Parts: sequence; structure tokens; C-alpha cells
Amino acid sequence: PIGRNRSYRVGDRAHLHTQVNYTWSHEFDDMVNVFSGFANPFDPRFDRSPGDIDVRNNFTANVLYDFADLHGRPLAERLVLGGWQASSIFQARSGLPVNVTLVSGFFGNPVRPNYVPGQNPYVSHITWVTQGGAYNAKAFAVQPGYDGTWGENLGDVGRNALRGPGFFQWDFSAMKNFALTESAKVQFRVDLFNILNHPNYANPDGGICTAVTSATPTSAAGCTPNAYFGVTASTVANQTGSGAIGNGTARQAQFSLKLLF
Repeated sequence: PIGRNRSYRVGDRAHLHTQVNYTWSHEFDDMVNVFSGFANPFDPRFDRSPGDIDVRNNFTANVLYDFADLHGRPLAERLVLGGWQASSIFQARSGLPVNVTLVSGFFGNPVRPNYVPGQNPYVSHITWVTQGGAYNAKAFAVQPGYDGTWGENLGDVGRNALRGPGFFQWDFSAMKNFALTESAKVQFRVDLFNILNHPNYANPDGGICTAVTSATPTSAAGCTPNAYFGVTASTVANQTGSGAIGNGTARQAQFSLKLLF
């Protein structure tokens, strides 16, 4: 893997702290994931390409502000307005690689197809949740001589040739501590995840076919088109198991009380 990282503290005052971070990277490997397989099991180098975790661009920015305690002000004003801490984080990254195969899935066919000359693999306006809304199925075709023999009649599309949806999320939180004794306090906290309610989709289906007919001496290999090629059926949160709160969810609000001692 290769990469460059830049991190800047934009401001650092008594009550304000901010940081911006950008990373460009490029990761290579020949390690296919558990839901796929080697296109040519006799030569793993054939699958050397940008890896499944190859994120080219990653940007984060955060800000934290401590509000004044309002010492000397009336008790009610201090309790309601004083001592709050507010913070926010913004995250954005480019899409993860998508491996185009003949049939996707754990029991699919990891062999990759050929490019069709003159066809753009992407459609002009990408929508990840509609059929034909992201990738151009006409840009790929089964190798005509493919007969199912491992290591032979492989397509010219490289592993992880396409890119999936990017990630974009803005979160906000606010908290305040209420002293009970010298060593104990109650903390009230509000967390807002994905304020803009931006949908963060998981990678789409990369299989161009639902079934492949092997070539014979008199006919070329055939393909039953996969109508869901390039369509995502999940969000990042559902795919990673983070559930209803956190990265990749729809807009969510969380209120909490903590006893600290």
C-alpha cells in the first residue's frame, strides 16, 4: 500500500479546538474475500489489483467548543446555559472497489468477463438503487470460449475494476455535566447522527449474469442477464452490523444520561 496523509489543526483556542485530516492511499493485494474466489486458482497473481479496502480519498474534519461556565451568573442561568460542550464531525470518502464477475455471491462464479469496446462501464447519471442506474451491463460480456474449465478462457476485466458508492456523513453532539458531589456528576448528552439524512449505500451487486451457459464446439458461452447488476440492496450500517445508531444509518437522535464518579 502507498499513501499520503495531511493533518491540520485549524484552530486551537481556550474554548475552540478544530482539526482537518485528509488521506490519499492506494492499496494492492491478491487476497480475494470470503464471498468470492480466485478467477484463476492456479495463478493468484492474476487477481493482483486494488484491494477490497482500497479507499483512495478519505477526509475528516471535527470541531469542539467548550462554552463558558458563567461563574457569577444566577444559578438558573448557569444550570441551563453554562458549561455545555458541543462537537461535530464530518466524514467523506471515495467509494470502495467492486469486483465484476460472471455470477456474484458465495456460490457464484468468480471468473471475470471481457470489456466490450466502445462501451462506458458507468451510466451517465448514477442511482444505486434502481436497475441499470449505476453500471452499464452492455460494457461487459462473457468470454465466448468460456467452458467452465478453471484457469482457461478468462476475461480481460481486472479484479475490482469498478467503484461503489462514496460515504458522506455529518454528526453533532452536545453534552453537559451536572455536579452532585465533589467526585460524582451526572452527564446529559445528545447525539445526532447523519444530520443531513444522506443515504450511505453499501457496494452493489457485481455479477453480470445469474447463470452462465458454457461454450460448445458450435456455440459461444451464454449469459442470463442479472437485472440487479450494479444495484445495492443495503446501507453501510446494515452491512457492517452497526444497526440503527452510528456510521451509515439514516438520521438518528440519541439522548443519554450517565452517572460519573
